Amino acid sequence: MMISATSVLIEPMRKRHVRAIRSIDKQVYVKPWSAAMYHDELRQRDRRAYYVAHHDNRLAGYGGAMIVHDEGHITSVAVAPHAQGLGIATRLMIAVHRRCLRHNISAMTLEVRVSNERAQDLYRRFGYAPAGVRSGYYGDNGEDALVMWCHDVQEIEHHNLLANIADVDRAIDITDEDTALSFLPVSHVFERTAVYLYLYKGATVIFAEGLDTVGRDLQRVRPTVMTG
Repeated sequence: MMISATSVLIEPMRKRHVRAIRSIDKQVYVKPWSAAMYHDELRQRDRRAYYVAHHDNRLAGYGGAMIVHDEGHITSVAVAPHAQGLGIATRLMIAVHRRCLRHNISAMTLEVRVSNERAQDLYRRFGYAPAGVRSGYYGDNGEDALVMWCHDVQEIEHHNLLANIADVDRAIDITDEDTALSFLPVSHVFERTAVYLYLYKGATVIFAEGLDTVGRDLQRVRPTVMTG
């Protein structure tokens, strides 16, 4: 399914990904979810939106949300230490948001540690704003959670925001030596599969949706990307 060692592939989360996801969790979370919790989430596909990211032939991150009435609630966005700083969290947020919008939600929300300013900056890019604090929300150290909301997500302004983040992402935690070389959007829609292709930092970035085995379709579009 990998296109090259420098590619990033974002696809819907499946049970086969859970073991690698839990390996990431153990590196970034004090109290990671159990495998049973992930399996339970994946059984509720009609009210969930979960994606994984692959980089360098390894699962590098994941993100997801649950749908509650007319709202989407981000449950987690995590990137493995070896893949941080590549914009993967941004790609995951785009995928999760687009999926949630299909459920005709009116707003998105999340909780984030008050000390995690880097994550807060990411969420602000997507239109989230602080709305309150949950005292002692995190059980490992009693840290407060900042509650953030993103309203009016069905409005054209939010759709344009997602498109702009995807198409002109040149400044997400990028150091001078990591400056994006190019980021050129191309879209291809195949039978049962929507594939969005980008050239970012000299690497092909792929968002594929709608098919478990997208490899054969991605192989069909690779020459277009490589010559784009």
